[in-house]
Amino acid sequence: MKHLAVIILFILSLDVQAQQLLVNPYLQDASPSSMTVMWEADGQYASFLEWGATTSLGDSVTPSSEVGFITSYVYTGSLTGLEGNTQYYYRVNCGGTVSSIYDFITPAVQSEEEGFNLAAVIPISFMRWCIVESLIIFRIPMVLQ
Repeated sequence: MKHLAVIILFILSLDVQAQQLLVNPYLQDASPSSMTVMWEADGQYASFLEWGATTSLGDSVTPSSEVGFITSYVYTGSLTGLEGNTQYYYRVNCGGTVSSIYDFITPAVQSEEEGFNLAAVIPISFMRWCIVESLIIFRIPMVLQ
């Protein structure tokens, strides 16, 4: 009977660790129409990435996973069909461990009329700045000593 009590106390004293996120969700490969969300957990669990245009979320994707460092797993979820310059919300559910809700804004769609290129050419005798798309050229003399 004494041995049974010791065994029960030993079992009760074991530190049962809950599943945990080792690295909170972070963003990769942003484009106007897609975003990649990655996170790392202490094991391989049934996981999904919830996302949406409001904090109510509403959509979800199943991430892929690969072995990280020793026993950890890195999860990757891809969001597609997004609109440029739009705020989205997301969170991860990894084996029942649910992250906070985070947000991001997708990059704006680039149009030819909005941007301009700036090029600098520095020959020995002068410096020339060109704004290529508007065809404005600035020449700044430079004295070398």
